[in-house]
Order: sequence, then structure tokens, then C-alpha cells
Amino acid sequence: MFPFLGVCSMGELRVWPRYVDSLQKSEVKMAFPIDQWKSQIREVLSRISDETYQKEAWFNCHHEVSSPDELICQLYDDFLFEEFISSNLVNLSHNQRSAARSFLNHLTEFCDKTPSSLDPYATIRDPRWIRIRREAHELIKELFLESGSAA
Repeated sequence: MFPFLGVCSMGELRVWPRYVDSLQKSEVKMAFPIDQWKSQIREVLSRISDETYQKEAWFNCHHEVSSPDELICQLYDDFLFEEFISSNLVNLSHNQRSAARSFLNHLTEFCDKTPSSLDPYATIRDPRWIRIRREAHELIKELFLESGSAA
């Protein structure tokens, strides 16, 4: 997890964790560089797109233990993907924003139609997750491998 700084209405900075819990997301500013934010987004999208990683990490055959819930939480909560998409600092092109929003919509739809705690064995075989995995792979190419701004 990264350190966060909160900016209160008077413009003074207060440091996590004492103050940030009382702030709205729009009031919380990340205290790490944009390049690092991009790198973290790329890493979690890579893990969402990687079936081999999922089989190993979700079923305790990897040095890193994870779950479908953890990957989704990393993208939404830890690395603020919605804010990443809309941030002017990230400087995504119109096409990159559209692709990212489409992916996010499909992931949100998946989350809305599945239990709040996902079974890794069911998730890895779920056709909707397979689609999300494929879309994550395509999104990585759109956001990071093209000559676009986020690269």
C-alpha cells in the first residue's frame, strides 16, 4: 500500500492514516509518482490477464498467494482504477479512456452478478472471467504498448 496525503478544506496536509479515513475519494491525493501509479495498474492488469499466474497464485502453487477478490480489490481500491482513467495527470487518449471504461464496465458487471466472495475454482472457469482476462490483455496493449500517452 502507498502513503496518502489528505488535503483538508483549509489547504493543510494531513498524513494517512489518522485523517484520510474521514475524506471523500476526491479529496485524497496519491503521494507517489504518476509513473509508479501506471506501473501498478499495469501489474494488476497483467495478473488479471494471466491464467497461469491465477492458477498458481489462487491455488497455492506460487510464492505469492492471491485470489480473484484480491485482484479486483487491488484494481478498484488499492490503485484507484476509476480515478486513473479520468485523471488528467495520467493523460490517456480518448481511445485509451474508452477502452479502460469498457473494461471497467465489464468487470463491474461481473462483480455485480457474482457473490461478494469469489470461489477461485469457479471463477477461473467462468466464461465471464475468461472474457475479462482477455480484455485485460487487450487493455494492457492499448494503455501501455502502443505509442499512447500512458506508456
